[in-house]
Parts: sequence; C-alpha cells; structure tokens
Amino acid sequence: MKRFIRTLVSTTLIAAAFCLFSCDNDSEGFGFTGKDGLPSAFKTDNRTIYLSYSGNQLLKMMEKDGSTTSFNYEGNEFQGVSFAPPADPNIADGHGFVDFEKEGNKIIVKQGGEPSMDVSYNQEIELDENGLPIKITDLGAFQMTGEGYKKIGDGRNYSILTFDPSTKNLAKLEIFSLEDSKLITTHTFTYNNQPGSMSQVELPSWFFGFWFQKSLYSTGTYPRQYLSHQNTLTEETITDGETGNTQTIHYKYAYNKQSYPVSVDNGNESMEIKY
Repeated sequence: MKRFIRTLVSTTLIAAAFCLFSCDNDSEGFGFTGKDGLPSAFKTDNRTIYLSYSGNQLLKMMEKDGSTTSFNYEGNEFQGVSFAPPADPNIADGHGFVDFEKEGNKIIVKQGGEPSMDVSYNQEIELDENGLPIKITDLGAFQMTGEGYKKIGDGRNYSILTFDPSTKNLAKLEIFSLEDSKLITTHTFTYNNQPGSMSQVELPSWFFGFWFQKSLYSTGTYPRQYLSHQNTLTEETITDGETGNTQTIHYKYAYNKQSYPVSVDNGNESMEIKY
C-alpha cells in the first residue's frame, strides 16, 4: 500500500510539473517551438506573452487575457502589425495597427487605433546599406479627410541608432528634440557572445531596433528581448542629455546546455524564457 501511495504521489508530481510548463502554453494553437532562439513564451510574475510561428516566421503574440498582436505578410513580405483586444463584450476599444510602406531606403510607418482609427501617428525609418535602421523620425499626427490625410500635430523627436558592424547588435541609441536637435537621452548597450533569445526569429533586420524604440521607456525585461536578436543583452546605460546623470541596468541570465538564455533578471523583474 505504501509503495502504491509513493507511486501515485510521484505520478501526480510529474503531471503537475508537466502542466506547469506546458498547459498554460497550449491554447489556441500556441505551444512549444522546441527550437532555441525561437521563444514560445515570455513569463514574468505579472505578465505572460505567448508566440506562434510558421516555420521561424513570427505570426502572432497573445497575452494571457486574450489580447493579440498579429504580424501581417503579403507572401513573405512583412507588411505590418495589427492589435486586437480580448474577446470581451465589455471592452469596446483595443484594435490598432502599425503599417509599413517602403520607399527606397526609407520606411514610412503609420500607426493608430481605436477609438480614432482615422488618425495615424507617422514616423520615418531610414535604413543603411545593410537594411538596419540608422534614423527614426517622428513625422507627426495625420487625420484622414475627404481630401486625403491632413496633418494635425507635429512630431517631437528623432532617434539615431548605431550598430556594431561585426555583430549587428544595437550599440547606441540617441534621442534628440526635433525642435532644436537637443540631445535628450543616450542609451548604450553591451552584449555577451551567447546567442540571443530571439536570434532565430525571422523578421526584417530593421524591425527589431524599431520595435524596441517604440517601448524604450518601459524598463521591463520583455521589451529588451528585441535587442537580443543576435547576441544576449547584458548591460544598458542611460545618460540624461541635459544633466549627464547615468543609470546602468545589468541583465543576468540562466542558460540551457546550448547556451541560450532561459531566464533573465534585471534586479527589479525576473522573466522566464520558454522555447
């Protein structure tokens, strides 16, 4: 009888452990990729984000509340991103879009959302010869009228991005005022030689820097994963353009046997990375 109880307890613990790492990541087509560098979930104490793919091409991300971010393609060409709220009749707003229109070595970004879907906030991304973003400029807010788009608000800032030529890691991001070209903040980044958590995700090389720049003022560990599309980010230093004061954030990781990160801690937040 004791042997039976021990066996039953062991079986229950194994099942519980399996469910802990898989049951919460197996809804609506989201599951483990089984590929290092192709994350299936980012999980903190307060937030879980699931990712799904076609091959290595990112298709969709879903929050635990059911809200989604979809990556849209025409053939294999990346066209934009769309947002949808949870399927909750009490939530009226939440749909949004980010569209990309390429013109030579520049990309025009149009982004907006409910309740004002006729208004878009536009930016311009300038690319270098390697397809990496070297300048992102706020163009301002535009509203669709019967005569086309009309500018209703000015842009505020532009950003200069500097990449390491050998690794293609983002090394520095400087933010300036459009009004007087005054330096607002400088972010510098340090990496190790380990492969990054998103190093196998197929998206245009310019997208990672642009998407991180959109969430620059969030200090969480998740937005920084978009910097780890080559190597793993280990340090970020933020310098105030006016005072010169600096803040340095260190990112500490645990790795699997293949040297890919499976968790990260920045001193304020820890996050699990599942593949």
